[in-house]
Amino acid sequence: MTTPPPTQAPKTGPAHHLWRLTSFATSPRARPALLGALGALLIAAGGLGAGSTQLHDPLLESLHLSWLRFGHGLVLSSVLLWVGVALMLIAWLWLGRRVIDRHRNRIHHGGDDRILAGNRCCCQFLCSVATPTRIWRRAHCCATASTHT
Repeated sequence: MTTPPPTQAPKTGPAHHLWRLTSFATSPRARPALLGALGALLIAAGGLGAGSTQLHDPLLESLHLSWLRFGHGLVLSSVLLWVGVALMLIAWLWLGRRVIDRHRNRIHHGGDDRILAGNRCCCQFLCSVATPTRIWRRAHCCATASTHT
């Protein structure tokens, strides 16, 4: 009688997590995430000046960044903020496009009917939210979609 081969313990140490993070960050799949992270950094940097409403802000004065509250600093802060918002929006749209393409490929290449029922339910829910007279269809849609799968 042979003994089963020993199973390897799952790697859960900090080094393994750091390796997974760096391998993801260098892969092409991480491009939307990196673009969104850059957008978040620009929003944070622009928010220091564009969001400052006090005449004497002790935080910005202690960091020697009080020039961000007025004049050209305020314009620069506002531009950084809105460029960050645009980058984050582009990253979200890019991710959404990937998800839609993945579901479309799954449906065209032998996917199951639950995806179609879920998509139909989501579309009908959004239509019912857009037109308040059709709210009652949301419960009917979800109930019929769950009984057909």
